[in-house]
Amino acid sequence: MVTTAQMKRPLVAFDIDGVLTDFALAFTSLAYDLTGRGVVRGQKVQQTWTFSEDPATPSFTERAARHSREDEAETWEEIGRSETFWYDQPSLLVEADVLAMERLAEDHDIVYITDRKVGREPLLQTIRWLLEEKLPQPSNVMCRGLTGMSKKETVMQLEPVALLEDSPKNLKECEVFPTRMDLYRMVYPYNEGCPGTPVRSVEAYCFAVLGQEVWK
Repeated sequence: MVTTAQMKRPLVAFDIDGVLTDFALAFTSLAYDLTGRGVVRGQKVQQTWTFSEDPATPSFTERAARHSREDEAETWEEIGRSETFWYDQPSLLVEADVLAMERLAEDHDIVYITDRKVGREPLLQTIRWLLEEKLPQPSNVMCRGLTGMSKKETVMQLEPVALLEDSPKNLKECEVFPTRMDLYRMVYPYNEGCPGTPVRSVEAYCFAVLGQEVWK
């Protein structure tokens, strides 16, 4: 568990699922493997926050692309039994993102904050993934499955100078804090209109925090 006492430099926070990893692709792939229904799709084309069918959706094509609530529940149950689901997450990062994170880590501490709370050892799976991707400071992880704290509670405790997030709920909850924090929103269709300075890459976020332009 990370504490502010461990952090000697300005702290910068990263969400994981939907920011560093393609959770939508991992989830819909598993759901299709389990049920044979729905359409496998990645984070960048995920239109809504949930994966189950919305009865109000008028488009037959969109309904056909989604899973039933039962399919979604079955998929979460399988994730809860898995020792590797979080470790096997496909990465959204390209080389420029990793290089920018390395540059940021030269004069900032980095913390990875995740709402992961199901599965076998979600914290250890997460750290293994960060190590595999060779990301800086991989042991600095705050995992809801271990702490029991929500994203908002974790951010309030750590007081980072910046947070990159994609969840509409977390963006709205983290918009206003007693202490100053710059909130950034990883742009996706499902969080359009939510709070946070919009960025389209981890690289852009890192250099915004550094007050520099993205490498050309």
